[in-house]
Amino acid sequence: MSSEDIVAAAARTSQAAQLAELNALDGKAANLIGFVGVVLTLIYTSAFADGHWTWALTGGTAALAISTLPLGYAVWPRSYRFNPSIDGLRRMFSKTEPAVTYSFIAESIERGILGNQEIIKRKKQAVGAGTAIIVVGVLLVSASLLYSLN
Repeated sequence: MSSEDIVAAAARTSQAAQLAELNALDGKAANLIGFVGVVLTLIYTSAFADGHWTWALTGGTAALAISTLPLGYAVWPRSYRFNPSIDGLRRMFSKTEPAVTYSFIAESIERGILGNQEIIKRKKQAVGAGTAIIVVGVLLVSASLLYSLN
């Protein structure tokens, strides 16, 4: 196995890890959106909450609803870079030395990884913001309902 093989294999592994991270962020955001939907449904179908509605409960439900905005942004479909294109490789490198092909593959994957890094950064920020807003909303709703028990 040549150095070019090793570099190309490492680049493919890095790209696969990055795409797994993107999928994990999408999954987290989707699960949090589902959680918000369940909590809001429970609040609005609860006779107790309806009978003890407060400004804190309004603020908490509003925060929960607002949290879906950054989470929705996180799951919004984007075009991730998954390099290289197999058709391009076949056309450009079918008659070249393997070392040249491996070198091109590694560079192409690196460009794709660098292009996806900004998307990952923004997704992480959106999931973090959505999570923080959910925490505030759940705390407000919980405090309001616990206060209503007394």
